[in-house]
Amino acid sequence: MAPERAQTTSHEQFPGLSVIESELRLASQQPCGKLEWLQRSYQDPDSFWQFLKGTLDARYGEQGGSILCDRYNFFHDIIVRNRNNPAAAFCWYDTGNEPAQVSYPELGALASTRAACWSAQGLKPGQTVVLIRPMGIELVVDLLAALKAGAVISLLPPRGRGYLKRRLEALQPDHLAVDERMLPTLGGSWSPRALRDDLEKISAAAQEQVHAYRPGQAVFRCFDPCGPDHGAPVTVSGDAAYLCALRDGLIGLGLSKGAVYTAPGFDLLETQPFLLLAGLLCGATFLHLRAENISARPAIVTGQPIRAFGVSRQVRDLLLELGVEVGPNWQSWFRNPGESHDLEQWHNLVETLKLKDTTSDGARRWEAVRSTPSAARGWPT
Repeated sequence: MAPERAQTTSHEQFPGLSVIESELRLASQQPCGKLEWLQRSYQDPDSFWQFLKGTLDARYGEQGGSILCDRYNFFHDIIVRNRNNPAAAFCWYDTGNEPAQVSYPELGALASTRAACWSAQGLKPGQTVVLIRPMGIELVVDLLAALKAGAVISLLPPRGRGYLKRRLEALQPDHLAVDERMLPTLGGSWSPRALRDDLEKISAAAQEQVHAYRPGQAVFRCFDPCGPDHGAPVTVSGDAAYLCALRDGLIGLGLSKGAVYTAPGFDLLETQPFLLLAGLLCGATFLHLRAENISARPAIVTGQPIRAFGVSRQVRDLLLELGVEVGPNWQSWFRNPGESHDLEQWHNLVETLKLKDTTSDGARRWEAVRSTPSAARGWPT
């Protein structure tokens, strides 16, 4: 019952998110304050996480399907709680650079059908499924379907045979979600494990089944391209995956319902699926962009409010070449720490895009593959 007691006092111990945000978003050369809330999060991590969870619940006006230290229902907290959210869940541009989008209810329907199809083919909770997809709507549907089915999930970009063979051997997955055009690349030993999503007869009961992960239960097995052994998968528990997404969405990115965020050009394995989860839990809109979309339609990045824009080096150079001005359309922006060495070009970006008055969140990397989530490192382990 300790978490319940913590819940009654957590809002008294921590300031509102607006206070936390103002303390973290400093002007140039402004010294950092004491950040007393951060120190308290280390001293009493249970209350810190309850504070964040309670804040998100209050925004939705209802309790989520997840209970800290008890169960984590990602599908409910992302799809069911956003059933009346008018904002898009995911936006992208097709091959003709025309906009497309899917709402939260539409995403939920697609994921429910796919999860039921997969379950009919033998996918069971706790089994490993590898999503071999590029970043895009199919990957998002796969991710929500796998979470609904209770699978242990791993992501791989569709690359060459040797790359996939080594990582599949390390994972030994039970199932694969992959475009059928990739099957010849996988070879005969892995192709039979590919799931199909074209089954016609799926019962309504099968579509309604939703899995909740228990504390300590594996949700993801991730490859960390920046880690000491990028070929060895690291297990991420339900606690770490949920709490890191909660922290990153509310504090790191400052997201809320309908807020648009994007990170074009960021490496799939460095950022996903945790960047997606951070926004979807908050009811935000993930804008999936490619460099060619921006090149063809520069107004994509200048003509709409964007809450947080992740700028990769490739996109930075493209924006400098285009000479666009963003100004107040971006509320904040961040970069990849692995691409921060040429600071002169980053300063040029600020000058050219008129970002002097736009909050820079510095260098960001999504690290839910680490052993414990911070800001409070003491829980969970």
